[in-house]
Amino acid sequence: MRQSSSTNDGFTLIEVLVSLTIMAIVLVAVFKLHAQSISVETANRFQTTAALLAQATLADVKEMPFDALQSDAGEYGGAYTGYRWRLTLADVATDELDPVGERLIRISIDIYSGVDNYRHNLTTYHFFQ
Repeated sequence: MRQSSSTNDGFTLIEVLVSLTIMAIVLVAVFKLHAQSISVETANRFQTTAALLAQATLADVKEMPFDALQSDAGEYGGAYTGYRWRLTLADVATDELDPVGERLIRISIDIYSGVDNYRHNLTTYHFFQ
């Protein structure tokens, strides 16, 4: 005599399809989150590096003699290949500070990353004695 068994020994096709659909949705979300975290990390790395480069450039400008100051641009080399800088100097014209106001300079330093199209700006005022 044969006995019929009513137990299921596997998954149905519907169960497999539903589980694959759920896994696909979860994996797409995880991959998108990973891509966003890489983008944010790249932007943060640029901002940190650019701030340090701008401070170093500002220190170099402050060491220059007043008569040698001029707007300029260039690229960083070595470990900072791909980073560019632009130095813009402007006189601060005020009647209240004359005649010493002639030595007050607005210094603006822009740092660019050509690969990622990021930009960082540092603007300050310095009085050269």
